Amino acid sequence: MQVSETRLSLKGEVFIVQSDVAVLEPPDRAILFYQIKSLQMLPWPIPKDSWSVGFFWADTPYHAYHWVKKDGVPVGVHFDIHRELTIESQGVRWHDLALDYWVGQDGQLDWSGDEDSINGLDQDSRNLLAVTRTDLDHRGVRLAASLTTMAGTILRQHGHLA
Repeated sequence: MQVSETRLSLKGEVFIVQSDVAVLEPPDRAILFYQIKSLQMLPWPIPKDSWSVGFFWADTPYHAYHWVKKDGVPVGVHFDIHRELTIESQGVRWHDLALDYWVGQDGQLDWSGDEDSINGLDQDSRNLLAVTRTDLDHRGVRLAASLTTMAGTILRQHGHLA
């Protein structure tokens, strides 16, 4: 089964990705995955044909993507801070707050974001970013380790990894 993941940027852009479903439990959580069709250059290169496994929870102000190379080697975890996440039977929709937390397999940690966009946010959104950043600074690495295990299991269950 496939559903849509829709990201709304702070600039009003809409990005839609069709994803396969591992778990879809509206309105609480979803785990979606898809194969990357072209090289992605983020803090680490993500080769073509790697897998993206997205973990979405209604009760957190972030969701996570775990990237796995097609040979099963993990690349890293990317936490996206969002607002207004909606999980429905048709898919997931979220508003990007333009601040990302990266956890590499080598333990490399990095925050990145569009400072101009972040500075233009309302006070409630800036407060949400600050609280979420503190939360991920404390537990992001542990959560990323758990997601690494889960992503591999999901991809193996669906026949995409040996």
